[in-house]
Amino acid sequence: MLKIRRFFTVTSVVLAGLISAMNSRAVDFGPATAYPVGTNPIGSVVGDFNGDGKPDIAVLNAGSNNVSILLNNGDGTFQPARNFEVGNSKNSIFIGDFNGDGKLDLALFLSGNPAVAGNGEVRILLGNGDGTFQAPIVTTLTAGATYIAPGDFNGDKKADLILVNMDPATSAITLNFLAAKGDGTFRAAQPIQAPGFDGMAFAVADFNRDGKLDLAFSMGGSVQILLGQGNGTFQLGVTASVENGFSLDRIQTPDLNGDGKTDLFVDSHTVVNVPCPINPFNHGPCQATIHHQERFLGQGDGTFASGVVDNSLGSVVVFADFNGDGKLDAFVAASGISLGRGDGTFASTVFSSSTLVTAAIDLNNDKLADLVRLDSANNNVVVQLNSSPSSGADLALPQASASPEPVGLGQQLGYSADVVNEGPQGATGVTFSDTLPNGVNFVSATASKGICVQSNLVITCNVGALASGTDWVISIVVVPTALGTITNSMDVTANETDPVPANNPATQSSTVVPVYALTVTKTGNGSGTVRNAGLPPGRIINCGATCSAQLLSGRTINLIATADTGDFFISWGGACSGTGRTCLLTMDGDKTVSADFAQGVALNVALSGAGSGTVVSSDGTINCGAASGTCSETVAPGTQVSFRAMPSANSIFGSWSGACTGSDPNNCSVTANSAESVTATFNIPPDFSLDPGTSSLTVKSGGQVSEALTFPVQGGFSGPIALTCVVSGAAALPTCTISPNPVPSGSSATLTINTAGLSTALAPPSPGQLGNLYEASLSLGGFGLLLAAGLDKKRCGSWLLCLAILVATLEPAACGSGGGPITPMVQTYSVTVTATAGQIQHSTTIHVSVN
Repeated sequence: MLKIRRFFTVTSVVLAGLISAMNSRAVDFGPATAYPVGTNPIGSVVGDFNGDGKPDIAVLNAGSNNVSILLNNGDGTFQPARNFEVGNSKNSIFIGDFNGDGKLDLALFLSGNPAVAGNGEVRILLGNGDGTFQAPIVTTLTAGATYIAPGDFNGDKKADLILVNMDPATSAITLNFLAAKGDGTFRAAQPIQAPGFDGMAFAVADFNRDGKLDLAFSMGGSVQILLGQGNGTFQLGVTASVENGFSLDRIQTPDLNGDGKTDLFVDSHTVVNVPCPINPFNHGPCQATIHHQERFLGQGDGTFASGVVDNSLGSVVVFADFNGDGKLDAFVAASGISLGRGDGTFASTVFSSSTLVTAAIDLNNDKLADLVRLDSANNNVVVQLNSSPSSGADLALPQASASPEPVGLGQQLGYSADVVNEGPQGATGVTFSDTLPNGVNFVSATASKGICVQSNLVITCNVGALASGTDWVISIVVVPTALGTITNSMDVTANETDPVPANNPATQSSTVVPVYALTVTKTGNGSGTVRNAGLPPGRIINCGATCSAQLLSGRTINLIATADTGDFFISWGGACSGTGRTCLLTMDGDKTVSADFAQGVALNVALSGAGSGTVVSSDGTINCGAASGTCSETVAPGTQVSFRAMPSANSIFGSWSGACTGSDPNNCSVTANSAESVTATFNIPPDFSLDPGTSSLTVKSGGQVSEALTFPVQGGFSGPIALTCVVSGAAALPTCTISPNPVPSGSSATLTINTAGLSTALAPPSPGQLGNLYEASLSLGGFGLLLAAGLDKKRCGSWLLCLAILVATLEPAACGSGGGPITPMVQTYSVTVTATAGQIQHSTTIHVSVN
């Protein structure tokens, strides 16, 4: 099932993020208060469920299949939860007025499951206006139902649904509009034309300030706007394109710059190939995910200014006013709270984070956003009220740091500080001071605002005015001159009262360690490079170009040797040893390492002879055939490679020559100390063929016929060839003889077919011939009878003989009457000739016609 990631706002802000232990800063929170709910809480929404103007909390519990309602006492504390059954498990919870009675209802969504033909559904719990709810009303959705978003899209004061649906058969993702009937049920889904929707991100807001809800959805690397027409239909709007190559993950719709126009804040990502730092033999590519944020400021007419990349926040979770200055701040997952400057940009993080949060909203009407989070492990909802001060200008140094750590003796050490006014009021006369440690030489101090001066290792920067939610960056560079631990001290002050002075100073401790030289040399007649494994900026050795480096004491470095094409790495020397391509060093002193590279040695294979075949090498590199293949390779000196010869059909292996000798096709081994060549000879096997010259002969009965037989030879065949012949056909067969027999190779022999003793019978008269004979006898009349009467039995032994004599006498007459002569019978025979020489035998067949 496609997972759709997005955030949707109705009356509460839903988020996922992290909060940690409280810090003593202007943006601060009181102790956490836990309220028991049902088992395995998975989602919550905030809304006024009893109509008293105070935000209450509803929690969806997947384990107990119910909803817990916690009513607000008005001071940010809550009454014990009251639970309402909802039936089977649900994925998420939403709020809206689905029957138009002015009372908030709850919508519980269960996505479909095409794998088990399970339909999705939405269950509506109609609110009674006093914090209680009626039994769920079920609307069955499709098996591809993926996500819903409620809102009044047709202007009838009842919350409708936008349904994201994925077709199980085609995986096509669509948007659909389900109009509310007013009783907690919905009309049939109507498709919304949303070309290119990829299902990854989706949001609802009024982008053109016409009072009608619009849609924003992800379309590959863009955000597509659909402008609502107020009747459940939508018109295609503008497209906001994110930076090329990034895919959208989340669309949020805050008013980032406080101008009353809805903006877009888009989270996206891309996957890039990077070197693999873990295994130096794995040259990748490995992959890394880069997260990316862009803001598009709304113009109030459904269009947006060009996107501005802002990767300072990371994965933004929620926008709210945490310090009461009227500007949206950002709560960032795994980071904390960054104060808004009021122009869509944000200052440094001023509050750290580490626990799952579900909502940020003012729960006690003090104009400061409080926090709501779920504690699923203990089945609680946890509330933390904002305890930020309401006056003064809280200056802080939330991101003061020193880098690198440790630092090498004589190398540059950088101090940086981000001076932030956490508010809520602006500050004037802001001054930053830095007391550098002894044992360093000052190099420089620069600031993004104001002027910095240094005297006796004390740096003073006059910043001037600093508005609430704004910051100012200072960078200082020194060079340590002594080993050991050094401590730097910073502070910031202003004319106004600081409500939390504890976060004004900051210190950084650094360890100064010795620096040792690593020198790499290359030896041998080959070429290559030596570098340290890992990603930049750790790439300090790249020899080639950079063959030495200054490294901190105790640092571990992993060198990897890579030969150039055609050459080979042989071994390490100096502080490294062995023949493996990597060497792990710990810098506990100056080190010298040598890497020996050798030029590759060429191995070549050639084929000869009248036959054909293939030669393959034991390392699999050479696969040399008659028509194509790889017939050469380059190996390291001293490498031993074996070869195997495989003749083709109708060929035999003859012998090896060159670097190998002998006639064993599986016995050829070469040690490549220099360029070597091997030749494999493939021959045609000794053989002969039998060629009779013709495949058919004709002979008269009683006669004989002869045909020459030749025996072309190949592959050096020699020796006598024994010959046999066999006649097959009807009874009374001709005879066959071959001479000479046996015949020497390269000579010829004569095949003789003798039909002596055979008689060919007349063919019986045809009906036409008999008719001609009858007509002829009638035409002769009495002459025929007299002739017949004059023949006595002595002359004609039978009347049949007399009749035959008569027919012969009358044949010319019959020929003149349209009949044909009586054709003699033709008999066909097969003569098989076989030639044998040892294991070689060939046969041929000659057809003989006798008439």
